[in-house]
Amino acid sequence: MGPQVLLLVAFFVVPVLFIAEASVRSKTGGLTAANYAAFLFDSYDRAVVARTLGVALGTTFLTLVLGYPIARAIARGSAFTRWFLSGAVFFPLLTSSVVRSFGWLVLLADNGLMNDALGFVGIPHVRLIFTSMGIVVALAQVLLPFMVLSLANALANIDPAVEEAAATLGSSPLRRFVRVTLPMLAPGILAGSLLVFAIAISSFVTPALIGGPRAEVMATLIYTSATQVGNIGLASAASLILLVITMGLVTLYYRIVLSTPTAAEAAR
Repeated sequence: MGPQVLLLVAFFVVPVLFIAEASVRSKTGGLTAANYAAFLFDSYDRAVVARTLGVALGTTFLTLVLGYPIARAIARGSAFTRWFLSGAVFFPLLTSSVVRSFGWLVLLADNGLMNDALGFVGIPHVRLIFTSMGIVVALAQVLLPFMVLSLANALANIDPAVEEAAATLGSSPLRRFVRVTLPMLAPGILAGSLLVFAIAISSFVTPALIGGPRAEVMATLIYTSATQVGNIGLASAASLILLVITMGLVTLYYRIVLSTPTAAEAAR
């Protein structure tokens, strides 16, 4: 593990230490907590934190809901179904996120395809561009392959005979899913959710293009503070706050999922 530890220290630990030092360094060279206070006590910055968490959680939930049926079809379907769905899900990864985000700009525009489709079925106009909702939709499409891959691998390790046995014993489809499939699927849900959440909460390109300045998230706020405003201390403090929030939520979610009973425990 030596080479991996050296890479982790060189490209993660050391940069974080430099950022931590910059976050508490005043303009006169002394130590100060003013950057953290300026961020935490600013109502706009707190709103950006809330928006970022909402976008990340919304993206994770949407990819989980959309990804499960696709993953199940890939894991349990025919060879052609697996080939077709795998290609449809993973082919977008071959294109740049910038290109995909510009495509969503066209689709989510006020006179774009999405609003035209909603108007066709009688739903009034919905503003999707430069909103958190638009960012969630675009990020869900970008990150869906990661969730599908995790769920499909977990489903492939579940013996279909277990679900068939539950059905034979009179279990309804919903009860069968909650008591048998879901506990055995927990490792895949955990891996996919953590991966999607970690990428979504720190995404920059898609929120910058889809959200713009009207729906700013932490990544774009940090970029603006460092490059346009020139406040490196505030940008460093915001970066560490984002890191702490992410690690805290990931750890909490990890513990919650691991506390879910296994299939055998659920059966008992």
